Amino acid sequence: MNVLDVFRLKPDGSFVWVGSADLLKKAREIIESCTADASEEFVIYDAQTTERITLRADRCSMRWIC
Repeated sequence: MNVLDVFRLKPDGSFVWVGSADLLKKAREIIESCTADASEEFVIYDAQTTERITLRADRCSMRWIC
């Protein structure tokens, strides 16, 4: 099973880990629960496949389809 790590992108370009999930839907829920500002950016990273998704919190609504 892949583990998806969720990171918040800080203005200085560094990352802060905010949680892990086993499904993309759960990763979105983590982002939604910790978003203070809709312009915040997050990275969802799959270490097994090295795939990375970068998105802004305002695009992470329930209407967002993966």
